Amino acid sequence: MIQEIWCLGLDWDDPIPKQLTTAMNEWCEEIKDLHLINIPRYYLAEAKFNEVDHVQLHCFSDASKRAYGAVVYVRVVFKNGRIISNFVASKSRVAPLRTLSIPRLELMGALLAARLSSKISKYLNFPDLKAKFWSRRSLEYLSKLQPRKKWRSPQPNLQEGQLVILKEGNKPLQWNLARINKIIPGEDGLVPFVEVNTAAGVFRRAISKVVPLPLPEVG
Repeated sequence: MIQEIWCLGLDWDDPIPKQLTTAMNEWCEEIKDLHLINIPRYYLAEAKFNEVDHVQLHCFSDASKRAYGAVVYVRVVFKNGRIISNFVASKSRVAPLRTLSIPRLELMGALLAARLSSKISKYLNFPDLKAKFWSRRSLEYLSKLQPRKKWRSPQPNLQEGQLVILKEGNKPLQWNLARINKIIPGEDGLVPFVEVNTAAGVFRRAISKVVPLPLPEVG
């Protein structure tokens, strides 16, 4: 809603359109029910750790034109067959003002889920902890993404503002999302390096370590 108000270019004293006012009032009413939500702090529901057979993280992600997000639940299976699940964490992002296709936003949501799962796995001291992803776009194809072939075949040059994934030494699902800030051409007219903007800062990367997203933007 704040993004929509900003797009309207309203001054401080200008009235807000009725549609946004109604949405804001509904949101304020929903906040009053927050006290009804109960999230257990202990994931095992007061059971003993030696009673656990195995533990899974279930990660859900989705996207719309307005936002994308991810949520993670822990699923605990006990040796006696009992199964419990608890909420662990969630994260959401407002969709950028620059128009993106729904598949691209869904991919960003899937990456958010993968990143959230990776961070949670570091802090949950469960042996053989495995994560299962649920999204409209399967994450399996991320592992098939290949770096740009530097010498074998011609490739179109990358462009400033293009969304890419940075190939690292870890698992593909943990690769970071980035946007190209600057193209650094070589003497032959080709692009050997790019400057990318990530959540951790601005870095220079060789194009062999950059995976351009294959999903076209709309608009």
